[in-house]
Amino acid sequence: MSQNRFIVIGVGGTGGWLSMGLAASIEFTKEIDPKLLILVDGDNFEPKNQERQHFQQLGNKAEVRAAEIQPLYPRTFITPKNAWVVDEVPETEQEGTRVIAASALLEDGDIVFLCVDNFRCRADVVAAAAKIPNIHVFLVGNGGVEDGDEYFGSVYHYQRVDGEDVTANPLEFKPELFDPPDRNPGLMSCQERAALDGGTQIIWTNMAVAAWAGSKVSRLIFSPPEEDDADDWDECMFDLRRGAALPYFRKVGVEEMVPDEELVPAS
Repeated sequence: MSQNRFIVIGVGGTGGWLSMGLAASIEFTKEIDPKLLILVDGDNFEPKNQERQHFQQLGNKAEVRAAEIQPLYPRTFITPKNAWVVDEVPETEQEGTRVIAASALLEDGDIVFLCVDNFRCRADVVAAAAKIPNIHVFLVGNGGVEDGDEYFGSVYHYQRVDGEDVTANPLEFKPELFDPPDRNPGLMSCQERAALDGGTQIIWTNMAVAAWAGSKVSRLIFSPPEEDDADDWDECMFDLRRGAALPYFRKVGVEEMVPDEELVPAS
């Protein structure tokens, strides 16, 4: 029986769609026991989010999403955490802001989906995960480096087993993580967070990224192959505008099998 906890950090756009799919898979996979899904987000649903985020009421994203999903999947324990994930909890927290340290949130055996669009938060979570013996972390995102890349998305699978990296630690080769250009929103004031740009995300890219991440965890956890799939990707980047996708293999000790090049049509 699996003892893994499934944790979605950031349940607005991509994380909202992903959490619904995960709940269904957890509910109906008999090998998953106990069935635990934790949703973490310190942000609120607002009317401006309705263009690309599905929700039935305003309020904290984790709490609203959990309340919507729980009646559909009664055997799965869905726990919301109304908090921003940070590296360390500051001695003096911003008024009205709830935070939790990544090291306090994560446990051995967790399966984590990092769906926030803030690089500093992503780096903080990955740094905490790198100290845990056994863990899966899926970095799930959309929107490219350049403006107008609203059809671009990517999924990276960082895995540790018995205290060793199975895939490369993204802090070691992704510049936006080892040198984040932004601040963790959990350390900002409410006014600073309200002024943040909402990004260029669109609903279809949110859903597509959730599907790529879901397909990966399905093969790893819900419906694993009888034998290791040596050709399975560790990172995938795609462009919906062009109908193109490019897989990468990031296993530690294995030479990268796909070069950094322009996206090619998926075959």
